[in-house]
Amino acid sequence: MAVIRGQRQIPSPEAGKPPLLANVFHALRSANTSLMPMFPYTEAEDMVPCATIFWGGENRDTGVFNHMNSVDEVAICFGAQKARMPTGFVHVGTRTHLVGRFLQDPTDPEECMAIVVTQLQAPEGVPQEESYTFVCETCQAPLLTHEFSARPEDHEEHGPGYRPPLETILEGARCVNPFNASEAARTCAKCGTVNEPFPVSVWGWNSYERNTVAAERARRALALTADAATK
Repeated sequence: MAVIRGQRQIPSPEAGKPPLLANVFHALRSANTSLMPMFPYTEAEDMVPCATIFWGGENRDTGVFNHMNSVDEVAICFGAQKARMPTGFVHVGTRTHLVGRFLQDPTDPEECMAIVVTQLQAPEGVPQEESYTFVCETCQAPLLTHEFSARPEDHEEHGPGYRPPLETILEGARCVNPFNASEAARTCAKCGTVNEPFPVSVWGWNSYERNTVAAERARRALALTADAATK
C-alpha cells in the first residue's frame, strides 16, 4: 500500500510576475543572441529558461570557451539536424564545462540546433558567480579568464516596469570585445599561437547588449513623457 507523505504544491505566482507562455521555435525567430531569456524574470529564485539557435553556413563556427556557473544548468535540445547533440537530448553538466562547436560541420547550411538551457537563480543573499575562460586553439592553455557576479544589479532606481537583463550575456560582450581588439591578449604565453578573435557575432552578445542599452533609454523616455503629461 502506497504511503502518501504529503502533497507537492506549486506556489502562487509572485506579485508582478504573472505566468507566461512561449513556444521555443517561435521565440527563436526573433532571437538576437544565444542564451536568449524566454521570459523577463532573471532575479533571485527565478527559473530562467534561455533559448539558443545555431545554424551552419559561411563564418558560422562558434569557437569554444570554458564556462563556470555556480548554479546548475539543465540543457534540452528541442530540435537538431546534423548536430552533435540529438533532438530530445537532456543534459546536466558540471559547474565548469566546455561550450561551443555544437555542429558537426559549421559550414553546412543544412545543420542547425535549437537548445534551451534553464537555471534556477540563487536565493537572495546567496552569491551567484560565473566566469568565462577563453583558451588557445593550439594547446588549450587559458588566454583570458573573466569572473563576475551573475546577480542582477540593484534596480530600485530604475522605477516600475524595469526588468534586469541576463548578466551572463552582458558580461560576455564586456570581456570579449577588448580581448578581440588586443593581439597581445590573444597570443598564447605557452605556445606562442596568435589566436583569431572570438566569433562574438555568431553568439549575438553584442546585439543583446546594444539592444538592452537602447531599449532602456527608450523605456526611460516613455516614463519621463508620461510623468510630464500628468503634471
